[in-house]
Amino acid sequence: MNKLKISTRLAVAFAIMVLLLAALGSVALLRSATQRAALDDIVDMRIPITKSLGMVADGVNVQAIQLRNLAIFSSEAITKSSRERITAVRGTLAEQFKVLDSLIRTDKGREIQTRMQQHRAEFLKLGDQYIGMLQQGQKEEALRLLEETVRPVQLAYQATIAEQVAYQAQ
Repeated sequence: MNKLKISTRLAVAFAIMVLLLAALGSVALLRSATQRAALDDIVDMRIPITKSLGMVADGVNVQAIQLRNLAIFSSEAITKSSRERITAVRGTLAEQFKVLDSLIRTDKGREIQTRMQQHRAEFLKLGDQYIGMLQQGQKEEALRLLEETVRPVQLAYQATIAEQVAYQAQ
């Protein structure tokens, strides 16, 4: 290298710097694409799933509160309002389950989702049975159903929601 002219040495050094800069740029672009893919996963998948699961969890809680209100209060205005809220929340939850079905793609996520839907169906069936018993004036039997059957199903439903939240957070 000492035998080369200074202009040649400068040209070679400059060429090496340009190659190093190009390599650094390509590594930065690759890393940027990886970060973009991770960001897209968070924004397009995880946040909507978490939002929907939060709405489902809130909906289960609202239904549970309204089912209890039906047993506690005898005012027609309050019981009518509770039944209307239960109906509205059930509609919202049906929409959220459609969203979740479209977003959840992993086998484990789908398996948890299937269990959530099974618990939901059982919770809805028992809730309707409970409301029917109250409307027929069978308050004691309805309260026993609420305590012994509806509440455990509600807790299992909420546990699968929590399981899905934990799985999706991974």
